[in-house]
Amino acid sequence: MRLKGGFTLIEILIVTAIIAVVMSVTIPFSIHMYKRYAASLDAERLLVLVTQIQREAFLTGDDIYIKAVDGILYANDAPWPILDKSNEKLPNPPLAAYVSMEHPVMFFNNGTTSGGNINVYVKDIQFTVEIFAPLGNISMN
Repeated sequence: MRLKGGFTLIEILIVTAIIAVVMSVTIPFSIHMYKRYAASLDAERLLVLVTQIQREAFLTGDDIYIKAVDGILYANDAPWPILDKSNEKLPNPPLAAYVSMEHPVMFFNNGTTSGGNINVYVKDIQFTVEIFAPLGNISMN
């Protein structure tokens, strides 16, 4: 009597088919999740920038207004573009994030703000930075 060892061809094909089905479902989801994560890093750079501007207004005692023109954030008419970090060596690196606002937002020297929303577009994904009046709480959706 001879003992059978190993797997049959049918068993190997069934396991391979199951693995292929699982991978075809999970890989596109994982790729989308990674792209959204990478885009959120650029949007978070804007969030940090707005927080720095708010802090600067309070510490210096100067009112600072921010607005968006042609996709670039301006603080008191000084541009603060969110540039693509992967192309830093280029003389004019492209924008990593496009910024738009309905109306300018003021940060007052006493730590309060007029409030508003900043829309950030990164690689076809939209994020919204919300600045809540009057205390200036900032969040990103």
